[in-house]
Amino acid sequence: MIICFSIHYNTVWGQKLCVSGSIPELGNWNPEQAPEMIYTSGGIWVLKLDFTKPVDFKYKYCLMDENKKSIKWESGENRMFLWDICISKNISLIDSWRKDSEIENLNYKKGFKIFSSKLNHQEPGRIYRFQVKSPFLYPGHQLFIVGSDPCIGNWDMKNAKFLEEKKHCLWSTDLEFIRSDFILEYKYGICDKNNREICMIEDGRNRTITINSDKENIFIIKTDENVHYPEKMWKGAGAAIPVFSLRTKNNMGTGEFLDIKLLVDWAKITGLKIIQILPVNDTISSRTKADSSPYSTISVFALHPLYLNITALYRFYNKKIEKSFYKNQELLNKKSKMDYEAVINLKLYYIKEIYNKINQDFLKDPHFKIFFHANKKWLKPYAAFSYLRDFYKTCEYSRWGKHEHLSSLELEKFTSPGSSEYNEICMHYFIQYHLHLQLSEAARYARKNNIILKGDIPIGVNRFSADTWSSPELFNMNTQTGAPPDDFSEHGQNWQFPTYNWEVMAENRYTWWQNRLKKMADYFDGFRIDHILGFFRIWEIPMDCIQGVMGYFNPSLPLNLDELNNKGIKFDFKRFCEPFINDNMLDDLFGRDKGYVTKTFLDQYKPGFYKIKPLFKTQRQVEKYFGQDHKILFDSISDKEKIKQGLFKLISEVLFIKADSPDKPCYHPRIDMIKTSSYKNLDEQDRLKLRELYIDYFYKRHEKFWYSQGMKKLPVIKNATTMLVCGEDLGMVPGCVPDVMEELGILSLNIQRMPKKLDETFNNPANNPYLSVCTTSSHDMSTLRGWWEQEEKEKIQLFFNTIFGHKGKAPETCEPWICKEIINQHLNSPSMWAIFPIQDILGIDASLRRENTAEEQINNPR
Repeated sequence: MIICFSIHYNTVWGQKLCVSGSIPELGNWNPEQAPEMIYTSGGIWVLKLDFTKPVDFKYKYCLMDENKKSIKWESGENRMFLWDICISKNISLIDSWRKDSEIENLNYKKGFKIFSSKLNHQEPGRIYRFQVKSPFLYPGHQLFIVGSDPCIGNWDMKNAKFLEEKKHCLWSTDLEFIRSDFILEYKYGICDKNNREICMIEDGRNRTITINSDKENIFIIKTDENVHYPEKMWKGAGAAIPVFSLRTKNNMGTGEFLDIKLLVDWAKITGLKIIQILPVNDTISSRTKADSSPYSTISVFALHPLYLNITALYRFYNKKIEKSFYKNQELLNKKSKMDYEAVINLKLYYIKEIYNKINQDFLKDPHFKIFFHANKKWLKPYAAFSYLRDFYKTCEYSRWGKHEHLSSLELEKFTSPGSSEYNEICMHYFIQYHLHLQLSEAARYARKNNIILKGDIPIGVNRFSADTWSSPELFNMNTQTGAPPDDFSEHGQNWQFPTYNWEVMAENRYTWWQNRLKKMADYFDGFRIDHILGFFRIWEIPMDCIQGVMGYFNPSLPLNLDELNNKGIKFDFKRFCEPFINDNMLDDLFGRDKGYVTKTFLDQYKPGFYKIKPLFKTQRQVEKYFGQDHKILFDSISDKEKIKQGLFKLISEVLFIKADSPDKPCYHPRIDMIKTSSYKNLDEQDRLKLRELYIDYFYKRHEKFWYSQGMKKLPVIKNATTMLVCGEDLGMVPGCVPDVMEELGILSLNIQRMPKKLDETFNNPANNPYLSVCTTSSHDMSTLRGWWEQEEKEKIQLFFNTIFGHKGKAPETCEPWICKEIINQHLNSPSMWAIFPIQDILGIDASLRRENTAEEQINNPR
């Protein structure tokens, strides 16, 4: 029996299409073994295979480069071929490439229902099966096909052919054409199933297929990807809230995983469809408040013990312990704010008490054994790391002596039952197992109630984490990451995370990232990629810097001296790469403390001009100095912090930063170069040349280069699961990022007060793309009320008169009706999702929102 695969795809030179599938003839899902298709004409690729043995199989099309390395797979679920569809000896499969960017394909992601069933058996003849997906069909509606042949009505809607739903969202009908050798034009439409009244016909150009066969015994399956609706159909709304904020009388001073079920109940009553939370991975480094940031994870796989409900584990075996627990629970729950340090330390104490009573029974639990076997690759190193962190009382494994590095064999021995540390290591298995059970319970409850649970993936990991300890080859430990300056952070941000060694990660197709996503898919139906720009380029900061302003993009294309000379720039290393400091700057920065500063930190090399003393050339050296006890010296100055920040600014008064290049010297233009005093003290001609170079470097030079970087990583990582993917694409966004996100079907993020167009003060939600999430605030920003009451009055007035369209003076405070009107703007936007921080939702009711506006903001990145 011959099966002919056929698909239309426009490739570029060196690319080819393959059919990869679940049988040896299709390479057993190994794209390097998949048979290549043959290009015919007009963008049509064909593959004919002769099958001697009937077998059902799944398949997908794959785009390859000339070295047979997979570039990308088509989107969507695997295609299915069943042998019992017909008894014809010749079968032709006419498919269409499934794009990530097709809006309807997003509705086959995790969280949207997908079912499967078999196709119908057919008698021999010249049979064409037309099948199409339609996820947006309402109950009581049915699809039909109408077109340019009598068997589908000759464009007469009354004689159209109706389709049947063969499995969820997949509709099909079988047609036998009397004539052949003609081009059939057709469209799909929707009608009422009961009275056949037409509801809609596809827009756009007619679909076409050539009906051309001189063989009687042939079966052709024409698969069309999605009905073309005249307008976008489905939209949903949701709430964003950190789990730690879901406090109830039944938890212990903080929200816990099981409390998500209560939020699901609320979401269902209010008609919301999605719940978004902050990262929930373990961040315990010191058991102090310093661990409280959910974006500084010590394991990208392990969950945070903070969210474990103690009373759901086991009953207390000791009445004294039980009494102590309920007393502390009451005290912690009475606090107006979560006391992170007290909560985590008390929880770990009670967990250990319970574990010590039941550890032997726990290890024999068959359900735990299943969990352990599925997760041991990350669970063992995480548990060992957690034990050693507590044993040495630090997570800085450089201070762990012989345990600073453990080989795979040493780790296996360390975590084996014969190890003296085994019992305490198993306590971390116990914690993670029960966290898994509780979050899984909440996730199942959400799905049962048709609420999507959306997680959050931090872009970085803690420098001293189980991941960097057990897999140091995946990270560049001699660098730190952050973000360049923006409207919300004048000096940029320094997250202190190591950067990723993408070259090493690529060697095994980003398995670490794929495993990370697969673990998230155990609980979540969608996820937000924090700082998706990091997959194109990351803001890398030298280790001797405290602020983010002295960073540069990596990877990037720094400028060499020849390029600079060709642009008419006479490169002077001392003038361009060393801090420019004169008397005027010192007067402005330090005022009456100028004398102290010049004497202590600077050397004058000519009248009115200074250089920094060798002991204070870096921000980290200055930070260390001001952290020491210099009481006598400090008594003579008016503001210690002001002087430290002023020195940070002097150190950053450079125009270029030397790049680490193995070949000839290269340089990065310093971000915000144009705002520096060093730039302002150049003559006008030099300023114009540097400004032109600056704009080209940051906004034009890297577009193709960064596009290729994003397309290397994101398709492989994204396709590891079927979760819905959203990207946080705020800040200094390269022009290639929206194109890649749209191509891959990754939803963008739109915040009204952070417009993506340079010439706009505010983003108008009415102009949002459909493939986006719109929101009023993020966890790093002030809430609506905070913004309204803290922002410059002129800006609020402009918003009131232009975006709202109201006349007169804007209210001084953000009254409930203002929050409501802004939220309504977002609900009416074209965005697929409108997800609001819970604070902004509560802001529409004066009786629910906090009295103190400032208390609403979760984090201030400054």
